[in-house]
Amino acid sequence: MATRTIPLDHTQVSARLTFGKSTYERQWLALLLLMLVGDALATWLSLTLAYSLRFTSGILAYASSYDPEAYRRFALFSVPIWLLTFWIVKLYNRDILLGGVEEYKRIATASVLGVVIIIVASFFWRQTVPLSRGYILLALSLSIGILIAERFALRRVGYGLRRNGWLTERALIVGASDQGSAVATQWLINPTSGMEVVGFVDDFKPIGSPVVGELKVLGRPSAIADIVRATGAREVVVISGAVAWETFEELIGHAAQRNGYTIRLSPGFYELVASGVGVTSKSFVPLLTLDANRLVGLDAILKNVFDYGLGIFSLLLVSPVLLLVALGQLLHDRKVTLTATPALGQQADIFSLHRFATPGHPNLARLPELFDVLVGKMSLVGPRPRLATEPPVDPLVSYNLQSVKPGIVGPWLLTGQTDSDEALREELHYIRNWTIWLDVQLITQVGLRMVREGRSRIHNYVNERINGRAQ
Repeated sequence: MATRTIPLDHTQVSARLTFGKSTYERQWLALLLLMLVGDALATWLSLTLAYSLRFTSGILAYASSYDPEAYRRFALFSVPIWLLTFWIVKLYNRDILLGGVEEYKRIATASVLGVVIIIVASFFWRQTVPLSRGYILLALSLSIGILIAERFALRRVGYGLRRNGWLTERALIVGASDQGSAVATQWLINPTSGMEVVGFVDDFKPIGSPVVGELKVLGRPSAIADIVRATGAREVVVISGAVAWETFEELIGHAAQRNGYTIRLSPGFYELVASGVGVTSKSFVPLLTLDANRLVGLDAILKNVFDYGLGIFSLLLVSPVLLLVALGQLLHDRKVTLTATPALGQQADIFSLHRFATPGHPNLARLPELFDVLVGKMSLVGPRPRLATEPPVDPLVSYNLQSVKPGIVGPWLLTGQTDSDEALREELHYIRNWTIWLDVQLITQVGLRMVREGRSRIHNYVNERINGRAQ
């Protein structure tokens, strides 16, 4: 990313910023309008499918009389109610969109609220439209599923636009510390974050000092208004603990002013903690709560569904191979040797890591780890399982690694490194950036790599046999 210099012509600066701001606002307005239309169509489709399944499909018996036209009118009436609930739970708020699972949680909340409003409203139409309870339950379940699918598709559209520079805010980071560098790096390597870091403001480092890549210290916090105008930044991210207290107080004072940018506070321990962080309020006192686990709530549910669902399928798929390996051990050693080695699990839990004693065949040896997945000690994808006898790593790194379950596969299988600093960085990057789609991506990449390696071994074996016969 090229470093932006601060222009001296303030007339040109103002004109550029006005154009940039209006362009950015138009981009978001276009996406929000697309979401509004998509939400309306998804809601109407949900209510229409609920009607078809309940009354006309023949799947669910319904003996009472009903008025099809009344249900159609009621479905059209319900669409704006659903959109109103979306607005109530802030599903058109930019901070909620295009990131995390909070958007999906609020869809479920909005759908439940919509059904409650429908049930209340149905009392006024009780004589003309006696709504079926089965219809209402179907409408609730279908609306949650279809609306989540619709928002998921729109999120992919938003990510694609961000990769091309749309829907992206310019951000100025206050505090050129290691924590500030880590935050900037995280956004630089993730083009879908929507944050384009333009530089740093710092109390201590000399102006012009390089911080991350080509990003430099652009000035002191006392000149932040001029730097914001010059760079076009609309997000000012303050790294707490990286600035002087007087600077921190002054910046907080700016937050209450209409200055054209938003001030956001970063707790300043991003590089230290990879586990989840929750925000709570005790009598209006904001508090950050560190979770022992990286994945909580819906993330944990998705991870477990992925592990147990695909784990059972994988175990059934490789069961013939397991039987062949066991049979080979019986024929060779007259016994099946399955090792149980103490290993470090989530939150430093010691568990038995099960593997076949088959030297020279590491992939075959690790197949019994699928049983460790099904008993909840491992995950299909995660950091490398570390044996209890291995030399301990840095306590802080160990804490972060143990915020998730170790995995059968992980980034180290793609890089071929296990004990290097680069391997640790890859594992920590996986933990911090976890999504269910990252697990799918890693599983797919590892699977394709194993297929290629298998083909290569078969090809080499055939060539050796052919060459042997020729000789």
